[in-house]
Amino acid sequence: MIQVYSENTSNRLKYTLDVIFNYILKVDYKLISEKKIISSASPIINYSKEEITNAIQVIPYGLLEEERIRELDIKVESNNFFRTSDSLEFNYDIFSSAFFMLTRYEEYLPSELDIHGRFKAENSLAYRNGFLQKAVVNRWALDLKKSIERKYSAYKFKKTSFKYVPTFDIDIAYAYKAKGIERLIGGGFKSLFKGDFEDVSRRIKYIFRIKSDPFDVYEYLFRVLETNNLEAIFFFLIGSLGDYDKNISITKEEYKKLIKVIADKYKVGLHPSYKSNSEFNILKSEVDLFSKAIDGDVKFSRQHYLKLSFPYTYRNLLKLGIESDYTMGYASQVGFRAGICNPYPFFDLEKNEKTKLIIHPFQVMDGTLNQYLSLEFDVSLALVKEIINEVKLVNGTFVTLFHNETFSEMRNWKGWSRIFEDVIEICKSNED
Repeated sequence: MIQVYSENTSNRLKYTLDVIFNYILKVDYKLISEKKIISSASPIINYSKEEITNAIQVIPYGLLEEERIRELDIKVESNNFFRTSDSLEFNYDIFSSAFFMLTRYEEYLPSELDIHGRFKAENSLAYRNGFLQKAVVNRWALDLKKSIERKYSAYKFKKTSFKYVPTFDIDIAYAYKAKGIERLIGGGFKSLFKGDFEDVSRRIKYIFRIKSDPFDVYEYLFRVLETNNLEAIFFFLIGSLGDYDKNISITKEEYKKLIKVIADKYKVGLHPSYKSNSEFNILKSEVDLFSKAIDGDVKFSRQHYLKLSFPYTYRNLLKLGIESDYTMGYASQVGFRAGICNPYPFFDLEKNEKTKLIIHPFQVMDGTLNQYLSLEFDVSLALVKEIINEVKLVNGTFVTLFHNETFSEMRNWKGWSRIFEDVIEICKSNED
């Protein structure tokens, strides 16, 4: 049992200690507010300005004692901030720093949003200071662990290990299948007028059963997952047809069958539609529909277009019984949006309370590499390898976001069908 002494026992501090000790380091801790009950038999972290003999001291910055949300003047030095000392081993407040990153504190403040109403990765503290591709919260936790091991050699931590979790967003289940002959032919005429003769050819070959639907890559994915003994999660978009919601109707038997087939093999979750992020009634309707499709409760979600608005998106999910969300990541950049690569609980900064919703951050999305950053395949893999090595360094969980379209060899995805297997091999490799 690790002891943490602090006169401050706020919700903010308790939450931060929970994440660092329980979710990252996998150890128990006890928060103590009276020095007289500190035991010399266990490691002691002194989170105060007072001096305590034989303790690891971290001087508070003050953020965890507050309840308000305010603009902060943050100066980053060597991927650290909230400096509080010039002489201690921890010259910065690791707990306030972790809290800032984990809660996405900066996303509660006024900021320029992109065309989809999303917080811009490029405006984040991490991107502007060059540490977006570092799992800084995990690194800070490991620095604390190493300090404890040096000072209290008898104390033993549990072993943690790297894990890979592939996830898939099914935005458009099939390119042609189950769309009906009118939509199929109408789309063909649109492609013809645009000069997209490849699509016209594919549609004709599909109609005459010469080739299968290019988005129907599920058997391939099952085979790769089973061969490599990987657990995966599939998220299904079932919202009504709209400008950004183009999937097949949930009323189509082919789509319902696909969902059931995958749900029998792997975890499945809802991919709430573009509109549902701002309209609770739409979200509730989609949760109800998906619950019927899987014949069970909906426990997992990831927002379509990664639309995430703090704290409202997560509050809505909590109201509907969602237990885990996988939206925490950026569309335009790879890396660690919250500075962490472990699942951890959502803290509602406005209500100043820890919630039951578990956030599962992802680090890499296929569209980020190919569409937002316009990287060549080999350059993309090199970047992915850097991210994987970072997650391995801190024994965290590496999560990827792929779409079934990625494996279609259509349009800008030509040459990308092998990316999943290449990522798996990098994860298996022991090379740095």
